[in-house]
This record gives sequence, C-alpha cells and structure tokens, in this order.
Amino acid sequence: MIIKASSSNGRASVSKTECWGFESLLACQSEHKRIIVSKISKMYYDAKNELAKVIFPVKHQIKGAFISVIVVVTLVSLFLALVDLIMSSALSSIF
Repeated sequence: MIIKASSSNGRASVSKTECWGFESLLACQSEHKRIIVSKISKMYYDAKNELAKVIFPVKHQIKGAFISVIVVVTLVSLFLALVDLIMSSALSSIF
C-alpha cells in the first residue's frame, strides 16, 4: 500500500508541480532521489564492467600506429604541397 502525503491544507497536488522540485508539495521527493541514485550507481557499475573488458594495446602496437600515422600525414602533406604548387603556377600563367 502506497501512502501519499498531501499539502497542509488538504488540497490535492497540482500535476504540473508533482515531483518537480517544489519541496513543500512533494510527497515523492525521497523516492525520486533514490531512483536517481540507483540509476547513477547502475551506470557506474556498468561502466566499470565494460572497462574491465577493454584490452589495452601494448607498447609496440602504439609505436607502430604512431609511426604509420606520421608516415601518412607526411605523404598527404607532400601531395597537397605538390597540388598547391601546380595550381598556383597554372593560375599565375593564366592571369
């Protein structure tokens, strides 16, 4: 059996203010806080469990990925510089 509290003068609660931070009218404030705390604790528990499943890369994998990124960035930069040089010389000859 759920017992609901009412305001001091016996009026029914207004649906717009029900459980939305008006402490003098709230009968379910403590239950609302418990629900929020349980959701936060469940989120923390789930995040902790998912993090336990993560396999972190070892040092040589990180080093290999870093070197490959540096090589690709260098090649793309050289390609874009070459395209820029060709386009600027073509536009300067036109104008």
